[in-house]
Amino acid sequence: MSYLKQIGYRAFYLLFLIGWIPLTLSAQTVWIKNEHNPVMGGDVFNGIPAAKPFVIEDNGLFRLFYDIWDMNSKKAISEALSFDGVQWYQLAGSPLLTAGGNGSFDEEGLSKACVIKDGEGYKMYYYSEHTDTHAIGLATSVDGRHWSKYHDNPIIIRGEAGSWDGAGVWAPMVIYDGIGHYKMYYQGFDGIYASVGYAISSDGINWEKFAGNPVLYHGGLGQFDELTSGEPNVVYAAGRYHMFYTSTNSAIRNKIGYAYSDDGITWTKYSGNPVLDADEYSLDWDRKSVASPSVIYKDSVFHMWFLGWSGSQAVNIGYATSNLYLTDVRSTMQYEYQLGQNYPNPFNSGTLIKFNVPRAGHVVFKIYDILGKEITTLVNDKRGAGDYTVHWDAE
Repeated sequence: MSYLKQIGYRAFYLLFLIGWIPLTLSAQTVWIKNEHNPVMGGDVFNGIPAAKPFVIEDNGLFRLFYDIWDMNSKKAISEALSFDGVQWYQLAGSPLLTAGGNGSFDEEGLSKACVIKDGEGYKMYYYSEHTDTHAIGLATSVDGRHWSKYHDNPIIIRGEAGSWDGAGVWAPMVIYDGIGHYKMYYQGFDGIYASVGYAISSDGINWEKFAGNPVLYHGGLGQFDELTSGEPNVVYAAGRYHMFYTSTNSAIRNKIGYAYSDDGITWTKYSGNPVLDADEYSLDWDRKSVASPSVIYKDSVFHMWFLGWSGSQAVNIGYATSNLYLTDVRSTMQYEYQLGQNYPNPFNSGTLIKFNVPRAGHVVFKIYDILGKEITTLVNDKRGAGDYTVHWDAE
């Protein structure tokens, strides 16, 4: 059981210079890991590992779908239930979904379930573990407990050789809007790099890949997501799409990044990524890697379940929460207005925020939450060019 760990509190600021047009826009989240972590896995349930979580809220309960290893050492999908998202109860009996028979696309195992509820019952999307044919499959259920694989699996396959997803597709994430529109985000691999693609469907079965894929590219040289931007989890909340994704850098370290979008297609990565990281200098259960985020938005709070790895054989699932703030920096001309990192960070009540004004003028500096509610006005006066520091009392 780990200690309560605050990853950092970085508020989102709106620096608005009256009468001037926007140049840059960014956003960020601040996550606090739960004091009872890990909440699932080998450190909790008698050495039985749990990986790649996906959580939904259904009939007043949290339902967690996750990877386990079956008797044949192949990945399968199992389930646990919770009233609060922290204390979980594993379902007895066999896994919900297991590897297919010889010759099937998922004969080597299946992984990373995503479950939605629509007018026909439940749909579970997953990907095959087959090293040569990573592809995405579908299973359906009327009651959410008894599952049948779709007869014409897989429903999405890799692209042409040499394309961004020519070496495989996996980690599907599906959003259903309740009126017949299904949107899928998935990880594609070109043999070296992984990025996120997008597809649409009117029935959740037959999919059309977006012609402009990928919609979220892996990062550049030296960045935290240099090799991988993948395993997307997308939430629509407060009029905006929010994507949390797994990254891999050149040191093969996994961290969790964040991006946002107004239309679900054009994405902007948060400039302060990653938003959740492992602490390699601790003795914690997740000190080597954090990955595979699953996020829901409830009661104005983001709730994340994620995979953690300590470097040993134990694989566990942790839980974290976050409020979300928005930063919008606006100006008219080619002058760059800069916000510095607040200090201290994290903080309990007050913090100091540095900013730079490149040219004399009237400056309005406000803090908003993601719902557009104004929290406070920190500056509203004329300022000359130069560096400034303002104190914000968050209480």
